[in-house]
Amino acid sequence: MNKVLKGLVAVAATAAMAVTGFAGASTAMAVQITGGTTKLTIKGVEKGDQFKVYRLLNSTGKATGDDAAIAYYLRTDTRDAAPKDSATIATANAVTDGLKKDAQVQTADSIEKQTDTVVKFLEGMKNSTAEPTNTNSSSDHIENYGKMDTWAKGFYQTYLNKTGAEVTADYTTDVATGSTDLVVNDIQQGYYLIVQSVASDKNAYSMILVSTADSTEGGLTVSLKRNVPTLEKKVKDINDSNVDDVATNGDWQDSADYDLGDTVPFQLTGTMPQNIAAYSTYKYVFHDSLSKGLTLDKDSIKVYVKNGDTETELAKATEGALGYTVTTPNDSTPAVNSTEKTEFTGATNFSVSFADLKTAKTTDNGTITLNKDSKIIVRYTAKVNNSAVIGSKGNPNEANLEFSNNPNYSGDTQPTGTTPNDRVIVFTYEVDINKIDDSAAKKPLSGAKFKLEKKVPDLYTEGTQKGQQKTDASGNKLYKWEQIGEEIAATEVKDGSAVKSYTAPFLRVDDGTYRLTETMAPTGYTPMEPKEFTISAEHEASSDNPQLTKFELKGLTTDDISQTANPTGTASVDIKNTKGTGLPTTGGMGTVLLYVAGIAVFVLAGATLVMALRRRNA
Repeated sequence: MNKVLKGLVAVAATAAMAVTGFAGASTAMAVQITGGTTKLTIKGVEKGDQFKVYRLLNSTGKATGDDAAIAYYLRTDTRDAAPKDSATIATANAVTDGLKKDAQVQTADSIEKQTDTVVKFLEGMKNSTAEPTNTNSSSDHIENYGKMDTWAKGFYQTYLNKTGAEVTADYTTDVATGSTDLVVNDIQQGYYLIVQSVASDKNAYSMILVSTADSTEGGLTVSLKRNVPTLEKKVKDINDSNVDDVATNGDWQDSADYDLGDTVPFQLTGTMPQNIAAYSTYKYVFHDSLSKGLTLDKDSIKVYVKNGDTETELAKATEGALGYTVTTPNDSTPAVNSTEKTEFTGATNFSVSFADLKTAKTTDNGTITLNKDSKIIVRYTAKVNNSAVIGSKGNPNEANLEFSNNPNYSGDTQPTGTTPNDRVIVFTYEVDINKIDDSAAKKPLSGAKFKLEKKVPDLYTEGTQKGQQKTDASGNKLYKWEQIGEEIAATEVKDGSAVKSYTAPFLRVDDGTYRLTETMAPTGYTPMEPKEFTISAEHEASSDNPQLTKFELKGLTTDDISQTANPTGTASVDIKNTKGTGLPTTGGMGTVLLYVAGIAVFVLAGATLVMALRRRNA
């Protein structure tokens, strides 16, 4: 190890190594190095971030010219401040014994000869995946001390993050409001470890090793990479009047529409940070809020890990076994949404939690593969209930992801960050049937009653054809009518003291093909013939806050309803009745009574005729 690290002493002036969460430093024309100062700029920071900057090595010499020579040497105060327990001493020796405490000015020739050794050493650190060991063997450390981020993490924990023995940072700086760049002016030339000591709640902690010896005249710039996961929430949109939607089970998108009582599928997809391997444990928690109009089916919750195209179901935590836990409102789940959001008043909040995702198991107790490209997927369903908001406002649902965000943390409880909320919206609509006469005055009529049915594919429910649509002898696809809710009577609606209408409201319906039947007509009026009509709607399939963009109703009257500008998602339709016999429609109770009355009249007439004939014969 000493021989290798002596190469690091003479590391070329261009050396600037990115570690966890950082891109490499940008360099241009080199300048004279005399142990002076330069400027360091960190790009991509956010308000709330804080960084501590430690100068591990001093530097001296010059970076350009025929006599270019840079020397790095260990700061005495850094080395001497290390804790003195045996394990720490072993690690400290392995990392620093080859670094001279006094300045070494190397010739350009000697630097060039050792460059290859230095590169191999650093590449060995970056590429190895094994855990470090506390030995002094050079080969052992090149092979086992792990990736560069592992080396930096170990160095930080060994020297700088020990309770009661922390080395004072050379520079501590906060990110100001609105800033995207953090500038450290007049930074001494040297080899630095930059540690993010505070991260905003949406970000992860980062670390960088960088040499300022080859800075440009404008200083040195590094760009911060955000090693944080992402969360995406989707809802499946299925038009159950459309056989293709039913067959393909719809599409995952940011909006959908459904009828009252329908089952609505949801999906949460979380990604991994690029540096997931740097974490010894990894907390991973989905937080979800369903608005009041949707009832969660807790038993429907399933969790999967996805690698490539392969999904594997994960196991729930049981007594003595690792896995995920589901926390529902009865378990005091923290709300995703602030109580200030009135649209989430009465929301159902629940969470799906992994105390340590890295120990998750499959349902058959197998281990899982987890890397930077892995995804964790949560799927569940909820039902549209009578509290669902009707129309363009819709029923919003939001989720976020809580995650460990400090790979350098050595305590029992890791700090966490949170992704921004991701929103989907479920829409549902309303059709109001107003009963009027056919006069110019459009007199409101009382006493009408209606039922609503929806046209859906007639599917096989069992056997090898289960889920397939039935056909007739000619191969035509068959459909059936399913009644939506109960029959509804037209009730009085007043405008002040005056009767405005008699209206039968059909609440919480979605797009599709319907049939409206008047099961009872106002007294003295002829019932309308059953009418087929369609509801169609368009809503943004991909949006941070999806909106209803179009709502149409066609077929109930000669005047179709089309809402394309600021659609409300509700329709009011006048259904006329003409004076007549007032015969109820086929299939109603009135029809039965009519048949009975007709038969009675027929029997009575027959009996009268028989009695008359008997009198005549007598």
